[in-house]
Amino acid sequence: MAAIVPDDPYQCLMRKIGYSVGLEDLLKRVRDLTDLYVAQRELNYALFRDLVTIKFQRNNERSIKEFANVYGSLNLLKLYGKKLHVLPNLDTLSILRQYFADDQKSFTSAAKVVLMESVLEADGEIFINMRKVVRDARRDGSSTKKMLGFLFIHGLLHLEGMPHGSKMEAKERAFQKKFSI
Repeated sequence: MAAIVPDDPYQCLMRKIGYSVGLEDLLKRVRDLTDLYVAQRELNYALFRDLVTIKFQRNNERSIKEFANVYGSLNLLKLYGKKLHVLPNLDTLSILRQYFADDQKSFTSAAKVVLMESVLEADGEIFINMRKVVRDARRDGSSTKKMLGFLFIHGLLHLEGMPHGSKMEAKERAFQKKFSI
């Protein structure tokens, strides 16, 4: 079963699959959120808004909601209007951040485990950043539909255990041709 949720474009595209596509900066942004939470010892709407608008340079309410949706899908925070609730994984990451304060590599490894657990717990969904799909399609002179199809193929190949490289690119081209993408 496949579905795109228009008001939450970062979340589910496909059930029972556990791979992320188009969220390359996610770990860095989760680290930024965690650092803010550790430094301030709290997280509220104003702090979160400033993180999104100043640090991430996204200057509108829609971006705040979209970042909240991404973080919500990872069990980090939940935004209800302008009320923000910290969820268990952000507390876990803040403890890890303090514990590994002088060891960035260990924190990053631990954070990946916490985030992967969320992805698996969320029924193993593929996450596709629809805004990135639209941007990349425009950049490449392609349609949004073709770019989405390409990223879906890309994610499925990763699920097969295929790393980036010439073999993956050849398989992507073959599937694109087969399905007229």
